[in-house]
Amino acid sequence: MTRTLVFGAILTLAISAASAAQTLSIPQGLIGPGNQQQASNNLGPRRHQIILDRLLVGPGSRTLQGITLHCDESTASAGNAIDVTVSLGCVGTPMPQDASTTSFVANRGLGLAQVVTMRRMNIPAGPGALIQLPFDSPFLYQSGASLVVQLDFFPANVNPTDNFVATLDAHQLSTNYWATAGRTIGTSCHGAGSWQIGTTAPTDEFVVSYSSNGLRPGNLVALFVGASDQFYGGMVLPQNFSFLGMPGCVMRASMDTVFVRYVAPGATPSVVVSSRLVRDPNLLGVTAHMQVMQFDSLANTAGLTLSEMRSEQLVGAPDQIRALHLIGPITPANPDGVVASADRNRTLVFDLQ
Repeated sequence: MTRTLVFGAILTLAISAASAAQTLSIPQGLIGPGNQQQASNNLGPRRHQIILDRLLVGPGSRTLQGITLHCDESTASAGNAIDVTVSLGCVGTPMPQDASTTSFVANRGLGLAQVVTMRRMNIPAGPGALIQLPFDSPFLYQSGASLVVQLDFFPANVNPTDNFVATLDAHQLSTNYWATAGRTIGTSCHGAGSWQIGTTAPTDEFVVSYSSNGLRPGNLVALFVGASDQFYGGMVLPQNFSFLGMPGCVMRASMDTVFVRYVAPGATPSVVVSSRLVRDPNLLGVTAHMQVMQFDSLANTAGLTLSEMRSEQLVGAPDQIRALHLIGPITPANPDGVVASADRNRTLVFDLQ
């Protein structure tokens, strides 16, 4: 039968300092019930790697002396054993928004210091139990650096039919991405269309979808994005291209960036373009003007059509990425692990002291 062991991933790093110890929660003020969970050690060793933004770690250099695991507040457990290795790093560690979501090794910076090596933990009874893990040697955190905390868990009982699952509490930090507002201007010369604009926080992508019965599946299209709806080079916008053999086709947006795609079939043919957009708050208020140009030899003499223009403004700044949490199995043949999942802005809950 499978034993289930539930940890609350409220991790406490004990910090030595000349002054009285202070506690800093990561994420701040969010320790308690209602956190999400992350599974570990399901029938084998498992690695958790958490990269924390320097703003979560707090200002100042300090010496980390130990780590404390808190069992889940509401689940009693006892009698199980687990071996744990803890490694820390901060020199050359990437910022969470720049960290790799597919490689543990890529996030090590200039290297990790192993501060706990295969320490056997005997799980105490009762909910909310504490498991103290003083470090074998202190770790110096350098002010202003990202901190990577790597936890390697190894089940003490390797019998696959009598293993346990360690479930760690995690918390989702704010993940709001760009908020946008827009309007559609003008008409299309291939038939009315519809724009759908969205953003995706996990991948930092700005997603544009345009659909119209005037699009022909398989046709080549160019979605162009411009900063101006007044000028393009020396040409004043809007510009009616009827004189070029494109009756009713009006260019309204400058062609500063062009994405080439093929029209996808469907109830209404469509084209979708996604592009990564940085979380730079200086972009707040910027407006992008977009149009779709279709290459269609059957449409008119020029063989080109133009859609309506969509003007979309960034009206709400996104939250910054503050943590990256990666989880994956590790084996003797692959000690660096294979990342099974990665969550940006999700982190185990820490206490820094």
